Formats: sequence, C-alpha cells, structure tokens
Amino acid sequence: VYTGDRRGAGTDAKVFIDIFGESGKTGERVLDGGKEAFERNGVDEFGIESVDLGKLIHIRIGHDGSGWAPGWFLDKVVIRNESNGQNWYFLCGQWLDTKEGDGKIVRDISASAEDGVSYVPTTKYLVLVKTADRKGSGTTSNVFLTIHGDNIDSGEQQLEGVDAFKTGAADTFEIQTTDLGNLAKITLRHDNSGWGSNANWYVEKVIITNTRINQKWFFLVGKFLSTKTGDKKISCQVPASNEDGVTVLPLILYRISVFTGDIRGAGTNANVFIQLFGKNGDSGVLKLEGEENSFERAQRAVFGFELVDLGELQKIKIGHDNSGFFPAWFLVNVHVRNEKTGQEYTFESNQWFDKDKGDGQISRDLLPSSGSGQISSLIGYEATIITANRHGAGTEANVFLQVFGTSGETERMALGKGKFERGQTHKHTFQSKELGALSKIRVGHDNSGIGPGWLVESVQITNLRTSDQYMFPINQWLDKSEGDGKIVRDVEVVDPKEGGK
Repeated sequence: VYTGDRRGAGTDAKVFIDIFGESGKTGERVLDGGKEAFERNGVDEFGIESVDLGKLIHIRIGHDGSGWAPGWFLDKVVIRNESNGQNWYFLCGQWLDTKEGDGKIVRDISASAEDGVSYVPTTKYLVLVKTADRKGSGTTSNVFLTIHGDNIDSGEQQLEGVDAFKTGAADTFEIQTTDLGNLAKITLRHDNSGWGSNANWYVEKVIITNTRINQKWFFLVGKFLSTKTGDKKISCQVPASNEDGVTVLPLILYRISVFTGDIRGAGTNANVFIQLFGKNGDSGVLKLEGEENSFERAQRAVFGFELVDLGELQKIKIGHDNSGFFPAWFLVNVHVRNEKTGQEYTFESNQWFDKDKGDGQISRDLLPSSGSGQISSLIGYEATIITANRHGAGTEANVFLQVFGTSGETERMALGKGKFERGQTHKHTFQSKELGALSKIRVGHDNSGIGPGWLVESVQITNLRTSDQYMFPINQWLDKSEGDGKIVRDVEVVDPKEGGK
C-alpha cells in the first residue's frame, strides 16, 4: 500500500481492504501495520491468505475515520499472487477524506495489469517574505499568497508563523503544490484583521525557490498593503523577475540642531516644523517635537530623523503654527548633518518668525550658507543600551559610557538618568573623531538615587557612516550589593577580528 506524497497524506485511522476476483472475494480485512503504518510517502506490506480469487477485478479500500488525523491520500495498491507471481495494480491518486476532494473515505478501484502514475507529484516551494524595515511596517493580519505559473496556480495559501511579518523581518514558509513550471506572478493579500495600525503591512519583496530544481524568482513589491495608505488596497499582483532588486531605499539619520536667539521674547511655545529639500527629493513636513522648552531663549534643540537619502541639500522650510500664548520666535540658524556621509549644512536665519514683527512671516525658506555641504571629520555613532527585564534591573543613577577603538577613545559621556528602567532600550547618538575598529567600552553609574543597582543586558554601537556594528554583551549587575560589587565595568567587543560587522 503506497501512501502519497502530500502534506497531511498519512492517516491514523483503521484501514481495511476487500479484494474482488472472478472466483470470489476475500471479505473485508483490516490492514494492521501498527502506529507507524500509512505515513506520508510510505510503503506498507501486508499478507492476506485467501482462496484463489482468479483474475482480480477491483478492490474496495477505505478507513473508519477514527483518530486525530484520519484523512488519507492513497497513491496506489499493488497485489501479488504469491502462488504464480502475477501482479495487479490499483491506481488511486486521491484523498480518502471527508474534508478533501469528493469527501469519500471508501473507494472501489479497478485492477490494471500495468503500473502507472496515479497523481502528479508535488514540488516544495520555499517562500521568503521580507517586511520593510520602516516604523509601522509589520502586520498582525492574516496573510495569503497565490503563486501563478504560466498555465496553473497554487491556489490561495495562508502563510502562518509565530510572530511573522514584524517590522524588518524575513519570514520563510513552505508550500507544497504541483509543479507550476515557470512562475509568472503572485497574488499577495491580507484580511485587514489586525488592530488599528497593525492591520497595515509594508512588504519589501517575496523570493520563491523551487527546491527541486533550485530556481529562484523575485517579486519586488515595495509598497504598503493598507486601506489608509498609498493606493488603499490590501491585495496586489506582482510580476516575477529573474533578478533581485531594491524596493525600499535604506534610511539615513539626519541630525537637526535648531538655535533660538538670545534676545528678549525669542522663545516660542508654538508647534515648530521643518522640511528638508535635496537633489533626490524632500523629507515631507517634520514636526520638531521634544521637551516643552525646546525653543526657549538661547536654547539649542537637537532632533533626529531617519529619512531616505535626499542627496545634496538645497534648502529648508522652517516655521511654526502660531499657536500658544507666546508664539513669536527668533531663530538664529539651523544645522543639519547627514550621519551617513558626514556632510554638514548651516542655514542662517537671524530673523523673527512673528506675525507682528519684521515682515510678519511665520515660516521661511532658508538656503545653505557658503561652505555648507562639507564632510565633517567627526563620525556619528549610535549606542543602543538594553536594561535586563528582571525585577530591580533598572536604575535611577546617572549613567555614563566611554568607547575605545584602535584609533582612539571618547571622553566619558554622561547619558543622564531615568532612561534605564527594567526592560527598556535606550538609544544615544554621539559624534567623535574616527575611533577605528571598536575594542571595548566602559559603562557605569554614580550610585546615586534610590535603588541605584543596574542590571545591563547589552550595549551595541553602530558606526553611522559605515554601518559597522559592535556588540558588547554584559548580563551583569552594576551594583555594590550584587555580584562582585562593581558599578563600573570594562566590556570587550564580542569578536574584534570580524571588524565588528
């Protein structure tokens, strides 16, 4: 008895057979092969003693529908008369399952003197789905895929996985179907069942591999499937390509420093915005949101935005909405730094943004100052510090960090306090001269506050210009009353020979 090669083809039910010949029949016989019988793509042999049935005509084979997974995909049955060596072949190639095909669990199958193929064998396709690495890209909706060949398709398949389709994730699935030949396109959709913004999904690409011939097809999606964004559709068809490509441009950190003047009434409590314009496009309107006193008199406020590469900056538009009790604002200048290239731009203002002063404008276009666009000798770095998710792991003490590399070291940098609660991830960006390949860090605190002990999980440092990443696993207490009592630790990079990548 040959069980077919289909997903879920095996059965746990009790299988029986009745063999009919010109001279009689065996009567119904149970085929008891134990728990391991009738597994997917398996072959099971049984012996049946009977009177000579003569030329075989057909068999009746089926199961009783019992067990957790009774459905069965039967390929064929081969019966051999041991007295004369003659074989008869009974080709099935169908499901014996109440939920598949015609729903039958018992079938009559005619005898054949020749063997043959009862069904088209399946091919395993590996499906890699890449969700874009953008804020809000992931979805909790149910996702479905149909793979289209030139003349046949896979039927709609649900792509199921634990925590699948998160922002920046690459999820792999298996689909068993008949060989589709050359792939032409896919239909990809979700059911919009996620809660709120979690229903939206930004798909970067889908890569499908035929594992039998090891051929890949690329489906470059690069769009939101959302009822609220883009074309407001939650399904799309994407043609196949033989070559991979970029559908989602990488993000670059732009550091924006805004300087408010040191004159009476210079500060504002209105909502401030900025828009950057470059050769490759513009940033869209960005709200400069920070602490309540970000734009007070003589204040320098710093903001960071991850944007696609705008190219050489040509101008900015900056202003406010005239809200609040004291909306008037005197802006000295704006400094913009591309952390990927190190290019720095200064946009001078030295004007009031006030409907009652000067020219009455509350928004302006500013051009870069002479000499802007030069590449700074300072390198931008980002430190990602993770506090362990354990009772008492957080600290209210003042935390500091120092970074060491093959070409130099930073000063001891104060990271402040109140940012290192249990399970919290804090990101700190800083600029420094080129440090080379990072070798170690020194991290600690001043033991101030109530419960200053701190359990640090890890620190990761990224060179924002080269994108090199350096990992410093810690998983130790910085606590005078825990472990070795240290509140300052030197931590070596995980693998400096790899260059930190």
